[in-house]
Amino acid sequence: MLRKSYLIVAFIIPFSFSITTVARPLLAVSLGIDKALLALIPLASNLAQILFRPFFGSLSDRRGRRIFVVTATTFYSTGYLIQCLARTGLDIIIANFILGIGISMLWPALMAFSSDITKNVREEIGNLLTVAFLGSVFGYILSGFSAELVGWRNTFMIASFLAIIGFIFAILSIHDKIGEKPSRNLLASIIQSYKIGVKVSTNVSSLGLRVLLNIYIPVILVESGFSQSIAGLIITVGSILNTTMQKPSSKLSRSKFFSIKLLNTLALIIVLLIGLAYYFGSIVSLISLYISYNIFGGLLPTAQLSEVTENTTERGSGTGGFGIALSTNRLIASNVASLGGSIQLSMPPIVVSLELATIALFLLSLISFKTNKKNNKKS
Repeated sequence: MLRKSYLIVAFIIPFSFSITTVARPLLAVSLGIDKALLALIPLASNLAQILFRPFFGSLSDRRGRRIFVVTATTFYSTGYLIQCLARTGLDIIIANFILGIGISMLWPALMAFSSDITKNVREEIGNLLTVAFLGSVFGYILSGFSAELVGWRNTFMIASFLAIIGFIFAILSIHDKIGEKPSRNLLASIIQSYKIGVKVSTNVSSLGLRVLLNIYIPVILVESGFSQSIAGLIITVGSILNTTMQKPSSKLSRSKFFSIKLLNTLALIIVLLIGLAYYFGSIVSLISLYISYNIFGGLLPTAQLSEVTENTTERGSGTGGFGIALSTNRLIASNVASLGGSIQLSMPPIVVSLELATIALFLLSLISFKTNKKNNKKS
């Protein structure tokens, strides 16, 4: 039972992050960030993750998981507190860069820790991601209500307090397992982590769009006449479906008929359709497509993460590489979306941003698929 108590941290931290889902974009807009440039918020976080995930992941293979998990919770708490006190849009961006550092510390170490304590890596990673996504679900449920009832700034104060609770549980539950040290040096492990990230990124490119959807959809729904609470509940439904896909994914991914690339392509097509649904004013179709995206996309994380950690002793490096893949896709999506939002067209800026970001990731996946196919023929 003590061995599984680390899952409390895996629940609390995503809960603290997702409870701010509705408050984050609305507070940012109120502080002067243009709606079309909301992608700058996840851009800051993901830039930090690309820079720091491989370093902290590889370092956790050498120094242990505990120090990084514990320290990460303090970065989460600080990032939320800055947003609570923010006076400009720049404050929001800086706070999310700090959150990105916390994410870079926490998840490679925590994911590697889950692999360290079991022989059935796929099942334990499925358990970890299920609990983490479940924490997000509860946060999404309360995100709209919290934004309405206590206000945007107080929502961030609540999140900061939750991160402190995560800090306490991290100290109590994470204990380093003494094992074989990596044979290669730190620099070599970091380079390997980046290589894994590059290889994996095009397999799960559609996951990079989830953060954009969760930024745009509250704004779209509130503009369409829905309350902030309803906006939060709709995101919650998507998150519940995303969560429930993790356990089936751990089992289905062993089947020869399971294709990560096919699921990724379907998810990308769905996001393209979401942009069109918004353009034509079909909110019902938009919500249905958002739910479908979470079903197909939800099958990807456990399957891909298991592949990069199952047969390696440097699990921190492997999980760091997986994190780089996610962050790279999010960074590409955020950059392209920000660029798209600045283009003056007859279509709404959010539509341009979302469609261009999706097309960019789709093209990268297509190029990678053709390159891999040529390499396989040569070999």
